Parts: sequence; C-alpha cells; structure tokens
Amino acid sequence: MSIPESIRPLQRAARYEQPVFEALERAKLGYYGGGGGTTFNKSREISEVDFDLVLLSLDAIPVVVRVLEERGVPKGTTLRARERYLEVHFGTTEGLAIFVDATLAQSAGGEVKALVDTLVGVAGVECRDSWIGKEEAALVFYGNDAQVMFEAFEPILRDHPLTRFARVVIGYGGERRREVQL
Repeated sequence: MSIPESIRPLQRAARYEQPVFEALERAKLGYYGGGGGTTFNKSREISEVDFDLVLLSLDAIPVVVRVLEERGVPKGTTLRARERYLEVHFGTTEGLAIFVDATLAQSAGGEVKALVDTLVGVAGVECRDSWIGKEEAALVFYGNDAQVMFEAFEPILRDHPLTRFARVVIGYGGERRREVQL
C-alpha cells in the first residue's frame, strides 16, 4: 500500500492503517502485514508513506479502497497485490502546500493558526500537516481539487503578510504538481 502524502507515522497509523486493519479483520479478509515506511524527497520532505497488508482474498480490495477513500486518501494511492501482479490506483483528494520563510513563520505566532483557520473556512479543506525547517515552514492542505483550492486561497495568500512571498505547490505529493511563486 503506497500513499503519496506528507503524513507522519503516528498520524498515518491513526488516519489510514488502523481503520483498514479493523475493517479487514471484521470482514475476515485480511490483517496487518508487519511493516510501514516513509519516503523522503531530496528536500527532506515526506513524499510518500506505505504500509503492508495481508489480503486473504481479492474481495478485500474494495474494502481497502472504500475505507481509505472515506478517510480522504490522496489521488495516486496504489494498492499492490504482489502475488497476483495487480495494482489498483485510487484516491479522492489532492494536496496543496504553502512554503514561507521559517524565521517569519516562527515570529508570526498565533497568526499562522488564524491563517490556517481562514484558509480551511474559505475552501472547506483540511490542513493535515505543518512544519518549520531551517529555511522554510510549510502548511499542507488536502481537498478535492488542488487547483480549485489554490483559486480560493490565492487572494488571501497574496494579501497576508506571512504569505505575500510564499511558494505554493499545487498538486503537492501528486503527479500533476505545479509550483507558483507569489
């Protein structure tokens, strides 16, 4: 199971792994496969996560897809059944990441939370991750369509002192990734 999302291990377990394992065990169609991992890109951002499942039947595939899509798994998620050379691609959300100067973000304090609340409210999306690195700080949002999300965010981002010169990655974590410098 491979998910193109910036999500930390504990959040991955709570959001995706546990609900899938519980659904498979309830249906007696599979169980935990004993592993999970995180892949980082060259910028040291999480680019993909994975975990192992043991599927006892092909009937388990729709259960896995349903549970993960209900949890908002990103488009481009892949379930691989190695023994049968089968790949299933699915997902319902797209990511958008906003990168700002780390020093500016650290000094902004409560402004960051207020900005996140405003963006979530205007677009009806979810902020799933945030971090502050040495040079950049990031806010990562997921919604049904990254471009629509950007169009809703853009006027706010261009006007807000924290994000006026931000770098925005539309389609963050996905194959159709595009970057905009504000």
